[in-house]
Amino acid sequence: MSLFRKTIFIIVAMLGFACLLFFLNSRYILMNSFTGLEQQYVQLDVSRVLSALDDEITAIARINADWANWNDSYRFMKDHNEDFISSNMGEWTFNALRLDIILFLNTSGQIVLGKAYDYSTGEEQSIPTGLTSHITPSSLIFKNISKQEPTMGTIKLPEGTMLISVCPIMDSQLQGPVRGAL
Repeated sequence: MSLFRKTIFIIVAMLGFACLLFFLNSRYILMNSFTGLEQQYVQLDVSRVLSALDDEITAIARINADWANWNDSYRFMKDHNEDFISSNMGEWTFNALRLDIILFLNTSGQIVLGKAYDYSTGEEQSIPTGLTSHITPSSLIFKNISKQEPTMGTIKLPEGTMLISVCPIMDSQLQGPVRGAL
């Protein structure tokens, strides 16, 4: 092999090795940077989702507390007045409050009034059986009712995950015996 060919071979080998080192170094630096950025964006997106979920649960809990601590609801749990149902449980209530299900439960965990609404069809629907299986006096849903405290969060049902809020039903002054849960 001539000196010229050896020189060309060494130069090509060195350039190839230099390119390989440059490629590996760039890949390592860029991949670490992009991986870090991707993790930051994922964490930011997850925190946004959790914040939005918390805002929705808080909004539902606020609506629920308003209805549960209302003299009309308190009176309904005693006399089961049909006027209350006709004037307060129409389609417009579900639309205005952006709710899917409203349940009035007595202190034994039995449904006194329960309505579910489907926005896509605009019709009343049945209450999911997965939800009714969670409604017992010993369930976590009723955990704080005797302490006159609300419970809120998410519940996993066979039909899907549901945001819930459960408040003790008392009068507008937050007095009187608890007559159930909303």
